[in-house]
Amino acid sequence: MPMLAHHSPLRPTHIPTPRTPPPQSCYGQDSSDDEPGFKEQIYKPNKKDPLDIEVAAIVNANPVPIQCERVSPGVGRYYFGNELSPTLVGGKKMYTCKLMNYAERDSRRGRGQKGPRNKVLVRVGGGWQDLELFLLHQAIHY
Repeated sequence: MPMLAHHSPLRPTHIPTPRTPPPQSCYGQDSSDDEPGFKEQIYKPNKKDPLDIEVAAIVNANPVPIQCERVSPGVGRYYFGNELSPTLVGGKKMYTCKLMNYAERDSRRGRGQKGPRNKVLVRVGGGWQDLELFLLHQAIHY
């Protein structure tokens, strides 16, 4: 059993405590729901931009919170990720998004949803990926 100099072998007299504050979530609040004052940040879209409205709906419905920031109006570029945890492959990165409108085939036959359906795609590598799948992938790997 290792012994500390001039002290009991089982009880150190001084346990150092960290001087840094506890980690915070990407929203700048405590990361625990149990603590008072926890407030989840909601992405607020530009009501005049259909792409931004769809991005906000998907980001706010995502089960894993992720920071989202619009680069500038009208260009479809967004920052996704937590700038507090930059890594070689993770962290805050800029991605290009586009809004696709799909007509429902079943709506012409009187079944299913009526009218068009919107889908947000994200440019990843050399292709496009659904934003919902992209956010889940980001949560798993980063």
